[in-house]
Amino acid sequence: MPNFKFTIVKHIYLSVLLLSICLHGYSQDSLKSYQTTVKHLSSAYFNGRGYTNEGVDKASDYIEKEFIKLDGIAFASDYKQYFDVSVNTFPYSTLLIVNQDTLKAGADYLATGNSQSLKGNFEVVNISIDSLLIANYLPLKLKENQIFLIDFNAISELPEFETKKKQVYKLIQENEPVFNRVVFNSESKLTWSPDISVSSKTWIYIHEYKKDIKTIEVAIKNKYIAQYTTRNVLCYVPGKTEPDSFIVFTAHYDHLGNFGDAIFPGANDNASGVAMLLELLNYFSTNKSDFTIVFIAFSGEEIGLKGSTYFANHPMFDLEKIAFLWNLDLAGTGEEGIQIVNSTLYEKEFQLVDSLNTKYNLLNTIKKRGAACNSDHCPFHQKNVPSFYSYTLGGNKAYHDLNDRYENISFYAFENYKQLLIKFVESYKTR
Repeated sequence: MPNFKFTIVKHIYLSVLLLSICLHGYSQDSLKSYQTTVKHLSSAYFNGRGYTNEGVDKASDYIEKEFIKLDGIAFASDYKQYFDVSVNTFPYSTLLIVNQDTLKAGADYLATGNSQSLKGNFEVVNISIDSLLIANYLPLKLKENQIFLIDFNAISELPEFETKKKQVYKLIQENEPVFNRVVFNSESKLTWSPDISVSSKTWIYIHEYKKDIKTIEVAIKNKYIAQYTTRNVLCYVPGKTEPDSFIVFTAHYDHLGNFGDAIFPGANDNASGVAMLLELLNYFSTNKSDFTIVFIAFSGEEIGLKGSTYFANHPMFDLEKIAFLWNLDLAGTGEEGIQIVNSTLYEKEFQLVDSLNTKYNLLNTIKKRGAACNSDHCPFHQKNVPSFYSYTLGGNKAYHDLNDRYENISFYAFENYKQLLIKFVESYKTR
């Protein structure tokens, strides 16, 4: 006579084992898909997803194709919302020779995003930081063949270094017509951001040049674009029981583009957030939520939240339908958990997230942060849309530089981070 108790236990064990194997396989496939997207979006093909060589346009086309492939539904005739921006670009090769040393764009030097073109061989006028601050203002006028040098390396060991540096920046910014050609030499890491305007100055930052600087040869050419048409990309998955209540996931897909030959890949910022958006769409298109889930990839974030601001002012659906909005940026690490902006404003939602994290043992920590207008959640928050903005903590610290590359991302918390977002949606409906 068969042992039915043993048979039942055996079947349960086998079922659990098979489920575990399937989930593990799904997790591995999901991670591979996520990594593939990040690697692709941060490749040279997209030219830093900026406003030269159609980088940002290629990225929006790619995202639209992925939305279609993953069964996202368009709100209009296509998946895009068009708007115009102005932007200062540097599409041409740049040159900087200090003394006799040819420096490398992006790694050794950068100009500010609003710099104008500058070309020539210049004699260096070295300004002592102390004399500059004591005089408070130097009524100097550069000759055509001269350029100012402010060498922060000379005071980098002083305890008042940071204070003096801030004072110097404030002084020269207030007197830009005088300090219209300046080279800063500093140990500080080079970071870059594009700009929507072009100024009357050219400011160049050199990273840690150790020799006395006597001469500088410069060839930097900008191209100002007064009207560049870019686009947000969006889709949705209809809800089962509450289709008129939306949970919205957003992420910006634009990045810094290039400065001359230096291309900024933007793997963590924010190919990682866009890739998470696609993984969530993949999940919810086959696991329908009670809510309608909306996915928006914004352009123009790096030049002042332009895409999200345009959408908030020209929405493609009623903003009052948004039950909650969650903006994703810098999603590729997570060794130290995540931080959530606006979490002090929406305590109930944060408590839900925190309890889910504890229950399922997902992320190492979730840190609270108050309101900050530092990403694409902000224009919605200003219109009273409940919203979070989260980013991962720990791992590689590359940000707005050449080292924000695919191979430097750990993907440490990807699967658990994704599960937290999914469980938030699935639990939100019961509150």
